[in-house]
Amino acid sequence: MDQYKEISYCGLIEQKREGRQYIGYVLLAGMYLGFKVSSSVLISDIVSSGDLATYNADKVRGVFKIELKKGTEGEYFKLEGRAYDLFFQILVPSVVEFCIYARLIRFKMGLNPGAVALKCTSALSSEACEILRNPKFGCVL
Repeated sequence: MDQYKEISYCGLIEQKREGRQYIGYVLLAGMYLGFKVSSSVLISDIVSSGDLATYNADKVRGVFKIELKKGTEGEYFKLEGRAYDLFFQILVPSVVEFCIYARLIRFKMGLNPGAVALKCTSALSSEACEILRNPKFGCVL
């Protein structure tokens, strides 16, 4: 039976290109990780069509590109495999929510929110914790 560990994390998401490119950082298990999330399709189009729920893993990887960097220095690296799946779960729902929120605020108030705080708690499997302990990510769990 898999053990789960509850962790809290916070960060910031900034919109670089509406509906397509977001950057930011997440403070996760003692580590600062910078991220870039980009979408080949407008996120609002995916949400309004309801198709995201029907996407298989290959289609998701084809639409969303996720890159990370450890700390504030260094180069971004592309995520693949289980690490991609983990950070997809951590980052993309918040990016999608921000995209929807930004459109709503712009429509209702005429404002353009450029960034939003991220604060979440997740139950991570022992496999997910092992991925985060990898020196590439450097998280302390």
